[in-house]
Amino acid sequence: MIKEFERKLEASEIKAIKKEIERSRKSMPKAILSLLIHLLVLAGFTIILIYYPKIYLFIPFGLISLFLLWSLTYLIPDLIRLPSFLRNKEKILENGMAKVTELKIERYIKINQFEDEGNYYICEYKNELFLIGGQEYFGNIRKLYKQIQEIRVLDTEKTGIYYEKKKKFGEPLEPFFEVNQSKNLSLFDSDLFQKLLSKKVVPGKLEDFEEFLGKKGY
Repeated sequence: MIKEFERKLEASEIKAIKKEIERSRKSMPKAILSLLIHLLVLAGFTIILIYYPKIYLFIPFGLISLFLLWSLTYLIPDLIRLPSFLRNKEKILENGMAKVTELKIERYIKINQFEDEGNYYICEYKNELFLIGGQEYFGNIRKLYKQIQEIRVLDTEKTGIYYEKKKKFGEPLEPFFEVNQSKNLSLFDSDLFQKLLSKKVVPGKLEDFEEFLGKKGY
């Protein structure tokens, strides 16, 4: 079962955001100092080449200057964005919400590397089947647990994600079956799997796939 809901921030999430705000504030003086050093070095190279226009200086100074200018294209925008980024994070502490995607399962069939999108899983929960996988849910899961929560802290307009984490509950589950797309074609052609592929939740159990898998499920 997959359920989505919103809730207020928990104390641990508020603490984590406060740490990020403090870390960003501490990084600002270093970023400003780095910017000044870049500009001073570029100014120094320019002055030297004006008064000592030697050919053997142009190549090393030119290469270093290109690298410094490339660095500035990242450093300056980051510095410009940082104050508004901090203000938005401070607003989140007051008004932000956490969007939670919760996954609950009892058993599952693991599909290895389905259509080159990563692993997919046919999951069973309370006599219902559903399909998850790839990057769509929980960032290409490697191990499934009875319950997983993906938590995203949203800004006040609910348009940006400023913090995210995953919470897992219980011990990792072993797959009921493990299959490969190249070896179990009948499963992927079945009406039941096609329904799951269209994001439907279907009544049933994992045993409904046994006729396509064989006794060992490989």
